[in-house]
Amino acid sequence: MTSFPSRSPFMLPELDRHIASHMDRASLACAARVSKLWYDIFSPVLWRHVSLKHLSEDDNYDDEFNFIPWTPSASSPPSLPSSCSSTWSSWSSSSFPRSSAPLSQESSLSSSSPGVTALHNSKLSLVQRAFVHASRNKVLKGLVRHGHHIIELTATGITDQEMGVIRQCCTNLRVLELIGGRYSAENLTDLFQMRRESIQTVRFRSCVILKDIFQPLAHLSNLREFELYGSFVGNTITSPYFFQQDLYPMLRACPLLRTVLIDQVYIIDQQVGQTFDVTSSLAVSGEGGGGGGGGGGPLVGSGLVSSGPASMLSVHLKAARSQPYITVPPPSSSLKKFSLDCGDIPASVIMAFLATCPQLQELALKWSRELCDFSLTRLYAKCPRLTHVSLHRCEQITEVGFKTLFKSYPNLVTLDLSHNVLSDSVLEELARSCRWVQHLSLNHCRNVTEVGIQQLLLNLGSLTHLCLRFIPGISCLMFDNVLTAGLPPVQLSPLIAYPPSDFGTFVPRPWACHDTLETLLLPDLVQPSRAMLEQYHHNMFLSAKLDPVEPVGALESDAIVQKGLGQFTHLQTMTLGGNNMEMRIALSGLISSHKLSSLRITKLKRVMTIADAEWLIESGFPKLQQLSIPQFGNPQVTEWIRMKQPGILSTDK
Repeated sequence: MTSFPSRSPFMLPELDRHIASHMDRASLACAARVSKLWYDIFSPVLWRHVSLKHLSEDDNYDDEFNFIPWTPSASSPPSLPSSCSSTWSSWSSSSFPRSSAPLSQESSLSSSSPGVTALHNSKLSLVQRAFVHASRNKVLKGLVRHGHHIIELTATGITDQEMGVIRQCCTNLRVLELIGGRYSAENLTDLFQMRRESIQTVRFRSCVILKDIFQPLAHLSNLREFELYGSFVGNTITSPYFFQQDLYPMLRACPLLRTVLIDQVYIIDQQVGQTFDVTSSLAVSGEGGGGGGGGGGPLVGSGLVSSGPASMLSVHLKAARSQPYITVPPPSSSLKKFSLDCGDIPASVIMAFLATCPQLQELALKWSRELCDFSLTRLYAKCPRLTHVSLHRCEQITEVGFKTLFKSYPNLVTLDLSHNVLSDSVLEELARSCRWVQHLSLNHCRNVTEVGIQQLLLNLGSLTHLCLRFIPGISCLMFDNVLTAGLPPVQLSPLIAYPPSDFGTFVPRPWACHDTLETLLLPDLVQPSRAMLEQYHHNMFLSAKLDPVEPVGALESDAIVQKGLGQFTHLQTMTLGGNNMEMRIALSGLISSHKLSSLRITKLKRVMTIADAEWLIESGFPKLQQLSIPQFGNPQVTEWIRMKQPGILSTDK
């Protein structure tokens, strides 16, 4: 028997893992086929992160494992249905030809490593083995031999049969991400019960139907992170009933849970077609009750009765609004990150839940139609450790609530106030109170002018990401801080050290974030409003000690933008545009041109030419990796860029 040389003493396991961590999947697959020694080194790394996709009848290979040829066999058993709702009970051994050879002889999975293969094959039932043998999915076949190496699995549109193979083979699974497909409590209970000690993260993304999925999650005692995004859910999410029936039981069963994200969830609401007693429907039993595991006691309704067809969700909401939401105090939670699309959930219900999360650090309450200023005044008493806050499109919150939030949390790091009605006074309070903000998003905010944005640029010295997309009415004057130098004492921010009485010594103050800002997403710059233009000219007269009677020259908007952008030394990502903007003039003053890797141009004064594109790619920004330009432009420019640097260009409508 041929003996293979032992590994070199200089090849340490730590060095093996370090080398493998820098290799892509194709390189790992090639290295694993060199020798048995290399197979033992690189195969576990190759199978650590796997994507399993359900193959239709038209698919002939797997994208990630297409280096293995597949030859169809004439005697292969018939393929199982591709419906995601099929069950194991519909299949038996009689469904396959009796003349088929034994699986141990035909399956290529048993050709090597017989010990490991026999170990994992013994866990599969006869029907499961036949299903794997008949499948053309190489990733699914690989689970039988390498499933114990898999730590993170992304499954797209898988069937019940494939879920069963995952359950039996992936013994060390920690991260499970399910994309697409239909899943219910029956599909997931067996998997979560068998892998309750290993699974730590569960993600559902863009699933067709999810029904009662919170019940099986209670089996995962080691769950750390749960995400539900962009799926159609057939239960009680976005109603008060969701907290009592679904969320609280999951928190009790998963004491290690730290992150809960529920975003862009579409509700498949039930219809009440007969007389419906809301009081009885909201009554939830205790720990041993039915339903979703019960809650922390009875849920008192209002006695509302609905006759005729109605929405179950709307009935619950009406009952919750007509009388205070009375519950036994929910369990104390160790959550550190919570995100929810609130919808019509009453503010009292949300605040009662937040009272159980004193360790919460990241909070996102989006699309709320119930949160108000009073809710934000009580937020600090319930969650004093918040550093990341998102209040995306909260319609009832006014300036008073936002200012209270800034004063309560001076150590905020990330703040998202997109799609809200703000004002310059709100941004002034933000610049005064929260000096350590790094990520700030103000997309689609209204009632914001150039003065408020300048307050942020002049005072937030730690700012790294600033998003100002789709703010109406912003002009090039946001880049000239002369605009804030001559404000009357009543409107002047205490942070702006410009004495209004002595403009002769006025020296433009640099942006506070000039050496920290890395991402700047600007709106489409427009012509300045009349009031803003008059204020700007007035300040210019005072600062230069000119006669106000003298005529004012034309506003050089491109030069102002050029001067303002020239102060940023570390910009890497930028969005810029405007109907009156000359691209080459506005961007020529950027000091960090050698660092800029992503540029998006939305609008320009004129159509871009090949000379502009040549300057942009070769001279202006040689390190550019992503470039986005308007779709309706010069097609010759688009062709030239794609020929010059393939893969760099994308077009926007």
